[in-house]
Amino acid sequence: MFIIFYAAGAGAAEYRTGETVTIRHNDSLTTDLFAGSRYVTIDGVVEGDIYVGCEQVTVDGDVLDDVLAGCRQLEIKGRVHDMVIGFAETIRIDGEVDGDVLVFGGRILISDRAKIKGNVFAGSGELRLEGGSIGGNLSGGAGKVYLNGFVKGEVDLEAGDIDFGESYMAKGGTRLKLHKDLSAYNLKYTPDDLEVVVKSPDLFFQNFVFYWYALSLLIVGFLIIILLKNFSRDYLSYISTKTGLSLGIGFLALFMTPIAVLILAILVLTIPISLILLACYLILLYIGISFTALFVGDFVISRFKTEDSARNLYLPMLVGILIVVLLPEMPFVGWLITLLIICFGLGSLLTYLWYLKNRPQVAQNESN
Repeated sequence: MFIIFYAAGAGAAEYRTGETVTIRHNDSLTTDLFAGSRYVTIDGVVEGDIYVGCEQVTVDGDVLDDVLAGCRQLEIKGRVHDMVIGFAETIRIDGEVDGDVLVFGGRILISDRAKIKGNVFAGSGELRLEGGSIGGNLSGGAGKVYLNGFVKGEVDLEAGDIDFGESYMAKGGTRLKLHKDLSAYNLKYTPDDLEVVVKSPDLFFQNFVFYWYALSLLIVGFLIIILLKNFSRDYLSYISTKTGLSLGIGFLALFMTPIAVLILAILVLTIPISLILLACYLILLYIGISFTALFVGDFVISRFKTEDSARNLYLPMLVGILIVVLLPEMPFVGWLITLLIICFGLGSLLTYLWYLKNRPQVAQNESN
């Protein structure tokens, strides 16, 4: 599957792996860059796109096209001439972005040196605009929001906690969806054109779909254990040391596979391949959630007791499914947790399948 969507979506590109991938200050890369490593540093010039799945990405040079990154920490210190799409625990924009910014993370910071010419859509536990400028609109949501910069367009956010700095200005107006009345926040500064809508959170346990989803996931999870018991045990052993890589790979696969499907469909002759790829993609997305549940449940249970390699997998699956269906219901950050669950499940499966492909003896042991 890697070969299919990389070849379809990337064209001419350079692929780099290892502990560290670096484009040095005086270097210039004329193609797209695909990198899977622990650290990726761009000090020079990349004339194409950057697709990275790793622990830390630092862009301190020039990227003449898009940056698409799934990592633990993403820093934009230099200049990106087009879009930035990022998924990370911490995202800091400290440089220039000529296009739109689509970012999801635990904490997103747009510093006073940041200059973004396009729109910004952000979803996070915490969002801070600390003096930077946004040429378009700012939208999305966060558990905690601090606004103290310039927005040329409009601001439309959902927030759990809100605060404004004295330098905040949004020419297009500011609209907020809050779970409490504005008077409960004790604000020192409030924009004159502020519009507030108080929105009561939905109660997930009153929704039939919630119970249907949990039950179907439980059935699929138990079937996986029954049919693929040895595969599941080997998966847990291998992925326990590849969590960061799995998240990065999952993020790239999540966004790039639909692009590959579209390209293959446009070519007409490859429409059957595009349909097969789409079916595999959707199946892996759903099954991946079950494997995320298994991994999370096994991790939680292992904190309390130690068992041998022949341990029963049903309890970890049950505990994991309870976690992966309940955590996404958390206000403001629930969608981020959902994205983490999907990316890890998809990425860990692809990473493990790739490992099996390159280790035939492992696959042979599973079949015995």
